[in-house]
Amino acid sequence: MAEGELASAVKVRPATAADVQRIVDISLRMWDGEDYIPNVVDEWMNSEEGAFVVAEVGGVVAGFARLAFHGRDHGWLEGLRVDPDYRRRGIGRAIGRHLINLAVDAGVSTLRFSTAVDNRESIAMNEAMGFVRIGGGRWMECEDPPWSELAAKAEAAAETGTGTGAVVEAGGEAAPVGGIAAVRLSGSDVAEDSGFVRDVLASNVVAAVGGMLPAGFVFYPAEPAFVTKLARDGYAYTAGTGQSRAVLLASIWSESSSEKPGVVISALEGERGSCLAILSAAFRDFAKDGIGAGVATVPCESIAYHLLREMGFSSWMEEEVPAHLPTVLLYDYPVEAGLRR
Repeated sequence: MAEGELASAVKVRPATAADVQRIVDISLRMWDGEDYIPNVVDEWMNSEEGAFVVAEVGGVVAGFARLAFHGRDHGWLEGLRVDPDYRRRGIGRAIGRHLINLAVDAGVSTLRFSTAVDNRESIAMNEAMGFVRIGGGRWMECEDPPWSELAAKAEAAAETGTGTGAVVEAGGEAAPVGGIAAVRLSGSDVAEDSGFVRDVLASNVVAAVGGMLPAGFVFYPAEPAFVTKLARDGYAYTAGTGQSRAVLLASIWSESSSEKPGVVISALEGERGSCLAILSAAFRDFAKDGIGAGVATVPCESIAYHLLREMGFSSWMEEEVPAHLPTVLLYDYPVEAGLRR
């Protein structure tokens, strides 16, 4: 049967509560059973924004995906999965076309998704549908680390000449070490017109991923409102002044498979000593808050990449992919052309 005939046999429809177990079952066949979908499927089902759809073949759910809206203007595709037993039947393309058309009809100004660099099937399919790569970064992770020990490690590095900085208690400021103190920010200090938000928006991490702000595998529009929301719901720090200034933005990671909440670092940038001071402060807060895993998507060979590795984070596919190349790719669809598929 030709691909067109296969695709015509695929029915794409909204997901329902009756589909949840099948969605989970398909997810458990992905990524050696470590797919994040089971951790977010209830959230996706209950969301009133966007579209969570399944694809049926002969009355059997064979795939699914989600279109999310970040604000009114930005579409985000995620979680496209096809049961391995139903591959090469045009199911992924049928789901992709359906969600592209929904996004175009909704009038979004951007439509994007991210994928792992080794997901060749997804990359080939989406490039064939018109998606263009616009950026990427290195996925970093640290599974349930001893945060207090990592905080002490960052402090020691700051005090021994590998960096200069200060240790802070959770939510406060300590006496500076080497003239630099780190502070956790909140309230008006992370408002949309604040210096912190401007620093994050001007960071290399935003430039490396096409004007987006990474939060794990999800990328948000690099707009003041989104930075402020992430900062107020999560963790925001600054240290130093002028050329020694550094910032860190992190938030709770909803995709964590651990029983403990995870944290995702969206931005870490600045002078090394100031970054170490910030990391010590952040790690102590993570320990106090009972945080489990820590993850980040960072620019290749950036200060964030090197410091997180030094602190014990591992770089995903480190042996297979050289450090100067991304392991997470970001793609954009030309919605300005109004092209439906």
